Amino acid sequence: MKKMFVSLMLMFSIFITGSVSATPNISGDVRGVTFFYLDGVAEDFPWVLANQYDPAIRAKIDALLTQYRSAGVNWIRLLVAYNHFPNRSEVEPVPSATLIREVNDFMAITRSGSNAGAFTIELVLVTQTDSNGLFTDVSPYLHDKLWYKTWIDNLNYTNLGMIMLGGDLSPCYLSGCEGDKVAVQPLPMNHGAWIKSIWAWKQSYAPFLNASYEVIGVQGNSNNNPLLISKLATWMNANTPSNPIVAAALYVSLPSGSTWQSYATATNAILDSYASVSSKALWIDEYGMSFGTNWTVQDQVAAYQGFLGASVCMRQKRYSKFAWVAGNDYPYTGSNWYGLVASFNGTTPAMQPAWSDLSLYYNLQTCP
Repeated sequence: MKKMFVSLMLMFSIFITGSVSATPNISGDVRGVTFFYLDGVAEDFPWVLANQYDPAIRAKIDALLTQYRSAGVNWIRLLVAYNHFPNRSEVEPVPSATLIREVNDFMAITRSGSNAGAFTIELVLVTQTDSNGLFTDVSPYLHDKLWYKTWIDNLNYTNLGMIMLGGDLSPCYLSGCEGDKVAVQPLPMNHGAWIKSIWAWKQSYAPFLNASYEVIGVQGNSNNNPLLISKLATWMNANTPSNPIVAAALYVSLPSGSTWQSYATATNAILDSYASVSSKALWIDEYGMSFGTNWTVQDQVAAYQGFLGASVCMRQKRYSKFAWVAGNDYPYTGSNWYGLVASFNGTTPAMQPAWSDLSLYYNLQTCP
Protein backbone atom coordinates (compact mmCIF):
# COMPACT_ATOMS: atom_id res chain seq x y z
CA MET A 1 0.00 0.00 0.00
CA LYS A 2 1.11 3.52 -0.68
CA LYS A 3 2.52 5.20 2.42
CA MET A 4 1.19 8.60 3.31
CA PHE A 5 3.22 10.38 5.94
CA VAL A 6 2.15 13.18 8.24
CA SER A 7 4.29 16.27 7.61
CA LEU A 8 4.50 19.26 9.86
CA MET A 9 6.23 22.02 7.96
CA LEU A 10 8.80 24.05 9.82
CA MET A 11 11.45 24.80 7.20
CA PHE A 12 13.03 27.78 8.82
CA SER A 13 14.58 28.83 12.11
CA ILE A 14 12.32 29.99 14.91
CA PHE A 15 13.02 33.24 16.66
CA ILE A 16 11.79 33.73 20.18
CA THR A 17 12.65 36.68 22.36
CA GLY A 18 15.90 36.12 24.15
CA SER A 19 17.04 32.57 23.56
CA VAL A 20 15.82 30.12 20.94
CA SER A 21 17.62 30.05 17.62
CA ALA A 22 16.44 26.94 15.80
CA THR A 23 14.49 23.74 15.98
CA PRO A 24 14.83 20.69 13.73
CA ASN A 25 12.61 20.13 10.74
CA ILE A 26 9.69 17.86 11.50
CA SER A 27 8.69 15.48 8.75
CA GLY A 28 8.11 11.84 8.08
CA ASP A 29 6.54 8.99 9.96
CA VAL A 30 6.40 9.75 13.70
CA ARG A 31 6.78 6.45 15.58
CA GLY A 32 6.83 7.38 19.23
CA VAL A 33 6.82 6.11 22.77
CA THR A 34 6.45 7.88 26.09
CA PHE A 35 9.30 7.55 28.54
CA PHE A 36 7.99 8.30 32.02
CA TYR A 37 8.89 5.31 34.23
CA LEU A 38 12.17 3.44 34.24
CA ASP A 39 12.04 0.35 36.50
CA GLY A 40 8.89 0.49 38.61
CA VAL A 41 6.28 3.10 39.43
CA ALA A 42 8.55 4.72 42.05
CA GLU A 43 11.07 5.52 39.31
CA ASP A 44 8.95 8.11 37.54
CA PHE A 45 10.35 10.89 35.38
CA PRO A 46 11.02 13.34 38.24
CA TRP A 47 13.01 10.54 39.93
CA VAL A 48 14.85 9.76 36.69
CA LEU A 49 15.75 13.42 36.18
CA ALA A 50 17.33 13.57 39.63
CA ASN A 51 19.13 10.21 39.27
CA GLN A 52 20.23 10.27 35.63
CA TYR A 53 23.81 11.10 36.66
CA ASP A 54 24.21 7.81 38.55
CA PRO A 55 26.25 5.52 36.23
CA ALA A 56 24.05 2.51 37.02
CA ILE A 57 20.86 4.41 36.20
CA ARG A 58 22.43 5.92 33.10
CA ALA A 59 23.33 2.41 31.90
CA LYS A 60 19.69 1.30 32.22
CA ILE A 61 18.50 4.41 30.38
CA ASP A 62 20.98 3.83 27.55
CA ALA A 63 19.97 0.17 27.25
CA LEU A 64 16.29 1.11 27.07
CA LEU A 65 16.95 3.76 24.43
CA THR A 66 18.81 1.14 22.39
CA GLN A 67 15.73 -1.08 22.65
CA TYR A 68 13.63 1.82 21.38
CA ARG A 69 15.90 2.41 18.41
CA SER A 70 15.91 -1.25 17.39
CA ALA A 71 12.10 -1.27 17.52
CA GLY A 72 11.90 1.58 15.02
CA VAL A 73 11.05 4.31 17.53
CA ASN A 74 12.12 7.72 16.26
CA TRP A 75 10.32 10.08 18.68
CA ILE A 76 10.31 10.02 22.50
CA ARG A 77 7.64 11.81 24.49
CA LEU A 78 8.63 13.27 27.85
CA LEU A 79 6.09 14.49 30.41
CA VAL A 80 6.98 17.22 32.91
CA ALA A 81 3.95 17.98 35.05
CA TYR A 82 3.82 20.42 37.97
CA ASN A 83 1.81 18.08 40.18
CA HIS A 84 4.38 15.27 39.89
CA PHE A 85 6.99 17.27 41.84
CA PRO A 86 6.43 17.07 45.60
CA ASN A 87 9.20 19.63 46.12
CA ARG A 88 7.30 22.68 44.92
CA SER A 89 10.46 24.78 44.77
CA GLU A 90 11.32 22.84 41.60
CA VAL A 91 8.26 24.17 39.78
CA GLU A 92 6.99 27.17 41.74
CA PRO A 93 6.64 30.02 41.00
CA VAL A 94 8.52 29.06 37.82
CA PRO A 95 10.53 25.94 36.92
CA SER A 96 13.88 26.09 38.65
CA ALA A 97 17.15 26.42 36.77
CA THR A 98 18.12 23.01 38.17
CA LEU A 99 15.00 21.33 36.79
CA ILE A 100 15.44 22.88 33.37
CA ARG A 101 19.08 21.81 33.33
CA GLU A 102 18.05 18.25 34.24
CA VAL A 103 15.52 18.15 31.39
CA ASN A 104 18.10 19.50 28.96
CA ASP A 105 20.64 16.94 30.21
CA PHE A 106 18.17 14.09 29.74
CA MET A 107 17.42 15.19 26.19
CA ALA A 108 21.19 15.17 25.60
CA ILE A 109 21.28 11.49 26.63
CA THR A 110 18.78 10.65 23.88
CA ARG A 111 21.15 11.99 21.21
CA SER A 112 24.40 10.52 22.53
CA GLY A 113 26.51 7.48 21.66
CA SER A 114 25.00 4.94 19.30
CA ASN A 115 21.64 6.72 19.58
CA ALA A 116 22.97 9.99 18.17
CA GLY A 117 20.54 11.29 15.58
CA ALA A 118 17.97 8.56 16.26
CA PHE A 119 15.37 10.45 18.29
CA THR A 120 13.35 13.65 18.24
CA ILE A 121 11.71 14.75 21.50
CA GLU A 122 8.17 15.82 22.26
CA LEU A 123 8.05 17.63 25.60
CA VAL A 124 4.70 17.84 27.38
CA LEU A 125 4.63 20.67 29.93
CA VAL A 126 1.71 20.70 32.37
CA THR A 127 1.18 23.47 34.87
CA GLN A 128 -0.73 23.21 38.16
CA THR A 129 -4.20 21.71 38.43
CA ASP A 130 -6.24 20.86 41.50
CA SER A 131 -7.59 17.47 42.57
CA ASN A 132 -10.55 17.90 40.20
CA GLY A 133 -8.31 18.61 37.20
CA LEU A 134 -9.11 22.34 37.15
CA PHE A 135 -6.35 24.86 36.48
CA THR A 136 -5.55 26.77 39.65
CA ASP A 137 -4.43 29.93 37.85
CA VAL A 138 -7.15 32.38 36.87
CA SER A 139 -7.64 34.62 33.87
CA PRO A 140 -5.52 36.22 32.41
CA TYR A 141 -3.30 33.30 33.59
CA LEU A 142 -0.21 35.39 34.24
CA HIS A 143 1.38 32.71 36.43
CA ASP A 144 1.02 29.97 33.82
CA LYS A 145 2.21 32.19 30.98
CA LEU A 146 5.35 33.09 32.94
CA TRP A 147 5.80 29.39 33.78
CA TYR A 148 5.74 28.45 30.08
CA LYS A 149 7.89 31.43 29.10
CA THR A 150 10.59 30.25 31.49
CA TRP A 151 10.66 26.85 29.82
CA ILE A 152 10.55 28.21 26.28
CA ASP A 153 13.38 30.65 26.91
CA ASN A 154 15.74 28.11 28.49
CA LEU A 155 15.26 24.77 26.72
CA ASN A 156 17.89 23.25 24.46
CA TYR A 157 16.19 22.77 21.09
CA THR A 158 18.84 20.56 19.49
CA ASN A 159 16.50 17.57 19.07
CA LEU A 160 13.35 19.05 20.60
CA GLY A 161 10.73 18.92 17.89
CA MET A 162 7.41 19.59 19.61
CA ILE A 163 6.16 21.18 22.83
CA MET A 164 2.73 20.38 24.22
CA LEU A 165 1.32 23.25 26.29
CA GLY A 166 -0.81 21.12 28.57
CA GLY A 167 -1.93 17.53 28.60
CA ASP A 168 -5.13 15.58 29.33
CA LEU A 169 -7.22 18.62 28.42
CA SER A 170 -10.98 18.38 27.98
CA PRO A 171 -12.60 21.47 26.47
CA CYS A 172 -15.42 19.13 25.45
CA TYR A 173 -17.40 16.35 27.00
CA LEU A 174 -19.99 14.41 25.05
CA SER A 175 -22.57 16.54 26.85
CA GLY A 176 -21.12 19.82 25.58
CA CYS A 177 -18.09 22.00 24.85
CA GLU A 178 -16.79 25.24 26.29
CA GLY A 179 -18.68 28.04 24.58
CA ASP A 180 -21.88 26.08 24.05
CA LYS A 181 -25.03 27.96 24.96
CA VAL A 182 -26.37 24.99 26.87
CA ALA A 183 -25.09 24.18 30.35
CA VAL A 184 -21.53 22.87 30.26
CA GLN A 185 -19.75 21.13 33.10
CA PRO A 186 -17.05 23.01 35.06
CA LEU A 187 -14.02 21.14 33.71
CA PRO A 188 -14.64 21.83 29.99
CA MET A 189 -15.38 25.46 30.84
CA ASN A 190 -12.15 25.74 32.85
CA HIS A 191 -9.99 23.95 30.30
CA GLY A 192 -11.49 25.70 27.28
CA ALA A 193 -10.97 29.20 28.68
CA TRP A 194 -7.39 28.34 29.69
CA ILE A 195 -6.54 26.85 26.28
CA LYS A 196 -7.80 29.88 24.36
CA SER A 197 -5.80 32.30 26.49
CA ILE A 198 -2.58 30.26 26.58
CA TRP A 199 -2.67 29.55 22.84
CA ALA A 200 -3.23 33.21 21.98
CA TRP A 201 -0.28 34.12 24.21
CA LYS A 202 1.92 31.46 22.59
CA GLN A 203 1.07 32.75 19.13
CA SER A 204 2.02 36.25 20.18
CA TYR A 205 5.17 35.42 22.12
CA ALA A 206 6.55 32.48 20.13
CA PRO A 207 4.65 32.30 16.82
CA PHE A 208 7.11 29.94 15.13
CA LEU A 209 7.57 27.55 18.04
CA ASN A 210 6.36 24.12 16.99
CA ALA A 211 3.72 23.49 19.62
CA SER A 212 0.24 22.20 20.28
CA TYR A 213 -1.79 21.02 23.27
CA GLU A 214 -3.14 17.58 24.11
CA VAL A 215 -6.80 16.69 24.55
CA ILE A 216 -8.39 13.47 25.75
CA GLY A 217 -9.89 12.19 22.51
CA VAL A 218 -11.48 9.04 23.92
CA GLN A 219 -12.62 8.79 27.52
CA GLY A 220 -13.22 5.60 29.44
CA ASN A 221 -16.55 6.88 30.77
CA SER A 222 -17.72 7.53 27.19
CA ASN A 223 -17.44 3.85 26.24
CA ASN A 224 -15.14 4.60 23.28
CA ASN A 225 -17.82 6.83 21.77
CA PRO A 226 -16.23 8.19 18.55
CA LEU A 227 -18.37 11.34 18.70
CA LEU A 228 -16.08 12.89 21.31
CA ILE A 229 -13.07 13.26 19.00
CA SER A 230 -15.18 15.01 16.36
CA LYS A 231 -16.59 17.42 18.95
CA LEU A 232 -13.08 18.19 20.16
CA ALA A 233 -11.70 18.69 16.66
CA THR A 234 -14.56 21.03 15.80
CA TRP A 235 -13.96 23.07 18.96
CA MET A 236 -10.20 23.21 18.37
CA ASN A 237 -10.54 24.28 14.74
CA ALA A 238 -12.93 27.05 15.78
CA ASN A 239 -11.03 28.32 18.81
CA THR A 240 -7.35 27.70 18.00
CA PRO A 241 -7.32 27.60 14.18
CA SER A 242 -3.58 28.34 14.00
CA ASN A 243 -2.80 25.08 15.81
CA PRO A 244 -1.17 22.98 13.06
CA ILE A 245 -2.30 19.62 14.45
CA VAL A 246 -4.91 18.04 16.69
CA ALA A 247 -3.05 16.17 19.43
CA ALA A 248 -5.28 13.66 21.19
CA ALA A 249 -4.94 10.74 23.57
CA LEU A 250 -6.81 7.72 22.19
CA TYR A 251 -7.33 4.79 24.54
CA VAL A 252 -9.67 2.02 23.45
CA SER A 253 -10.75 -0.36 26.22
CA LEU A 254 -12.80 -3.42 25.30
CA PRO A 255 -13.87 -6.37 27.45
CA SER A 256 -11.18 -8.89 28.28
CA GLY A 257 -10.86 -11.48 25.56
CA SER A 258 -11.70 -9.08 22.73
CA THR A 259 -9.91 -9.80 19.45
CA TRP A 260 -7.46 -7.56 17.66
CA GLN A 261 -10.09 -7.16 14.93
CA SER A 262 -12.47 -5.66 17.52
CA TYR A 263 -9.81 -3.16 18.57
CA ALA A 264 -9.16 -2.29 14.94
CA THR A 265 -12.88 -1.73 14.31
CA ALA A 266 -13.21 0.53 17.35
CA THR A 267 -10.07 2.47 16.35
CA ASN A 268 -11.28 2.93 12.78
CA ALA A 269 -14.59 4.33 14.04
CA ILE A 270 -12.68 6.97 16.03
CA LEU A 271 -10.45 7.84 13.09
CA ASP A 272 -13.48 8.07 10.77
CA SER A 273 -15.22 10.39 13.23
CA TYR A 274 -12.18 12.66 13.30
CA ALA A 275 -11.76 12.70 9.54
CA SER A 276 -15.42 13.69 9.10
CA VAL A 277 -14.79 17.12 10.64
CA SER A 278 -11.08 17.95 10.26
CA SER A 279 -8.36 17.71 7.64
CA LYS A 280 -5.59 18.65 10.06
CA ALA A 281 -2.99 16.02 10.91
CA LEU A 282 -4.15 13.90 13.84
CA TRP A 283 -1.26 13.52 16.28
CA ILE A 284 -2.08 10.56 18.53
CA ASP A 285 -0.28 11.72 21.64
CA GLU A 286 -1.05 8.64 23.72
CA TYR A 287 -2.33 5.16 23.04
CA GLY A 288 -1.93 1.89 24.90
CA MET A 289 -3.63 -0.75 27.00
CA SER A 290 -3.37 -1.72 30.63
CA PHE A 291 -3.36 -5.24 32.05
CA GLY A 292 -3.44 -6.78 35.50
CA THR A 293 -6.66 -7.52 37.36
CA ASN A 294 -9.09 -6.37 34.67
CA TRP A 295 -7.18 -7.35 31.53
CA THR A 296 -4.45 -9.80 30.61
CA VAL A 297 -1.14 -9.47 28.79
CA GLN A 298 -2.87 -11.04 25.80
CA ASP A 299 -5.48 -8.26 25.93
CA GLN A 300 -2.64 -5.76 25.68
CA VAL A 301 -1.30 -7.65 22.66
CA ALA A 302 -4.73 -7.62 20.97
CA ALA A 303 -5.12 -3.89 21.67
CA TYR A 304 -1.72 -3.08 20.15
CA GLN A 305 -2.30 -5.30 17.14
CA GLY A 306 -5.70 -3.75 16.45
CA PHE A 307 -4.71 -0.15 17.06
CA LEU A 308 -1.50 -0.38 15.03
CA GLY A 309 -3.18 -2.32 12.23
CA ALA A 310 -5.78 0.43 11.91
CA SER A 311 -3.43 3.41 12.31
CA VAL A 312 -0.59 2.08 10.13
CA CYS A 313 -1.99 -0.15 7.39
CA MET A 314 -5.75 -0.38 7.13
CA ARG A 315 -6.35 3.25 6.17
CA GLN A 316 -3.39 3.67 3.79
CA LYS A 317 -2.25 6.47 6.09
CA ARG A 318 0.27 6.56 8.89
CA TYR A 319 -0.68 8.56 11.93
CA SER A 320 1.88 10.08 14.26
CA LYS A 321 1.58 8.14 17.50
CA PHE A 322 3.10 7.70 20.97
CA ALA A 323 2.66 4.51 23.03
CA TRP A 324 2.01 4.85 26.76
CA VAL A 325 4.17 3.77 28.39
CA ALA A 326 7.60 2.41 27.29
CA GLY A 327 8.94 1.61 30.74
CA ASN A 328 8.01 -0.49 33.76
CA ASP A 329 5.14 1.22 35.60
CA TYR A 330 4.30 -1.65 37.96
CA PRO A 331 2.07 -1.23 39.92
CA TYR A 332 0.54 1.77 38.15
CA THR A 333 -2.80 1.78 39.97
CA GLY A 334 -2.18 -1.19 42.22
CA SER A 335 -4.29 -3.46 40.01
CA ASN A 336 -3.54 -2.55 36.40
CA TRP A 337 -0.52 -1.16 34.60
CA TYR A 338 0.50 -0.18 31.06
CA GLY A 339 4.24 -0.74 30.95
CA LEU A 340 5.86 -2.24 27.88
CA VAL A 341 8.87 -3.15 30.01
CA ALA A 342 8.29 -6.19 32.21
CA SER A 343 11.50 -5.91 34.22
CA PHE A 344 15.24 -5.34 33.98
CA ASN A 345 17.88 -8.07 34.05
CA GLY A 346 20.70 -5.95 35.35
CA THR A 347 20.71 -3.09 32.87
CA THR A 348 18.90 -5.02 30.12
CA PRO A 349 15.15 -4.43 29.76
CA ALA A 350 12.85 -7.41 29.29
CA MET A 351 9.95 -6.30 27.13
CA GLN A 352 6.29 -7.31 27.28
CA PRO A 353 4.91 -9.42 24.38
CA ALA A 354 3.13 -6.40 22.87
CA TRP A 355 6.51 -4.81 22.23
CA SER A 356 7.13 -7.21 19.35
CA ASP A 357 3.93 -5.98 17.69
CA LEU A 358 4.97 -2.36 18.19
CA SER A 359 8.36 -3.18 16.67
CA LEU A 360 6.74 -4.99 13.75
CA TYR A 361 4.56 -2.05 12.79
CA TYR A 362 7.12 0.65 13.61
CA ASN A 363 9.71 -1.03 11.39
CA LEU A 364 7.26 -1.91 8.63
CA GLN A 365 8.34 -0.57 5.27
CA THR A 366 5.29 -1.62 3.27
CA CYS A 367 1.95 -2.98 4.36
CA PRO A 368 0.80 -6.40 3.15
